[in-house]
Amino acid sequence: MGAVMSKSHVFALGVAVLLTAIVVAQDTAATNSQPQPCSAPEQKQMDFWVGDWDLTWTGNSSVGAGHGTNSIKRILDGCIVGENFSGGESMHLRGRSVSIFEARWQVEADLG
Repeated sequence: MGAVMSKSHVFALGVAVLLTAIVVAQDTAATNSQPQPCSAPEQKQMDFWVGDWDLTWTGNSSVGAGHGTNSIKRILDGCIVGENFSGGESMHLRGRSVSIFEARWQVEADLG
């Protein structure tokens, strides 16, 4: 036959379940009350730049006019603006940069 639990064991099990439920509820409430990363309005200052761009530049005496592309995207949960430049066939130059807004310092940083 199966084991029968005493009243004290049932009470202890009930208390354990109740305490677990309280801890989970508090953890969920704390998570929901924390601000989402990169949600400050200042984070959107570079949004005008986001997109895919076709580039044209004038030449000088050593290099003629050129064409290239620049792809700007929000990456890593929208916290970073990533740039990918290509000079195409006009210029065999490739480049990457990342820009962030540091909320603690209220400044934008270009890490490219």
